[in-house]
Amino acid sequence: MAGIFVVDPVTIKGPEEMTTHGMLHGLAGAIFIPSLPIAGVLISRSLARGHAWRALRSIHWTAHAMWMSVAAMLIHLITDISSGGTLGPGSWNGWLNRLVVVSYCVWLMTVSWRAIHLRKHAVAASASIVGTIVAQL
Repeated sequence: MAGIFVVDPVTIKGPEEMTTHGMLHGLAGAIFIPSLPIAGVLISRSLARGHAWRALRSIHWTAHAMWMSVAAMLIHLITDISSGGTLGPGSWNGWLNRLVVVSYCVWLMTVSWRAIHLRKHAVAASASIVGTIVAQL
């Protein structure tokens, strides 16, 4: 949803200058950014219980990379704002936000790659079983 709504420029003076799109973009980010690392860790733990997923350690480290990137962004925001810094041009916040998005994408690609790989093997195995049954008829 954050991608649908255009973010306001970083040069606005305060909340009174925010557009509806900017507010909805911020709301979506406030929901999405902390939710995906939680879901990723829980999904990864659940998948790791299965035999086919257990050997894939990259699911765990990519899930943990998600919440670590969010933590890095939050630490930067807190320290930057508390020291009187601004979140405008020259701030590292934009780069850290992109790191968060990249870590989310890496986790999603890792899980998707493994799911596609397992599906191919399942289809091949079921085709072999069907072929054996048909040959016996």
